[in-house]
Amino acid sequence: ADAGFTHQDGFHRLPNDVNLGLGRRLHIKAAELDHLGGVQTFGYTVEEQPPPGNIDVEKAKTLGVRPSKKYGLLKCGLSVQNDDGTAEVHPHEVLATSFRPRKFAFVADHRRVPVPMAQLCRNADLMVHEATLSKEDGLDVSALMLG
Repeated sequence: ADAGFTHQDGFHRLPNDVNLGLGRRLHIKAAELDHLGGVQTFGYTVEEQPPPGNIDVEKAKTLGVRPSKKYGLLKCGLSVQNDDGTAEVHPHEVLATSFRPRKFAFVADHRRVPVPMAQLCRNADLMVHEATLSKEDGLDVSALMLG
């Protein structure tokens, strides 16, 4: 793997990854699961990017930032200098979050969930677990389907 695309979170991103940049909307991550020997299986999470929030204009003015292009930078998560250049204003000082981002996890058939996948699934709003069961597994699926 090219180290230039590996991030501190341990995930490798391709150079054409549409999730890179300030305009990204979703974070898609994957981790390997423990399935049958010789069968490679993965789980995935899809998480919305936290919304930029709205500028609290009164707070921004109090900190010395009048409405300008600086508001756009603050909404993108970047700190700016106040208008007279005497202090730095940080996004968390002037932004109000409008909603909590949602997270979806999809876990394919497996024997157990390794720690990296379990960590990815933490705080998921919805999790789908795909699995195949048979009579050999000790479960009569037809009885479940009949109710």
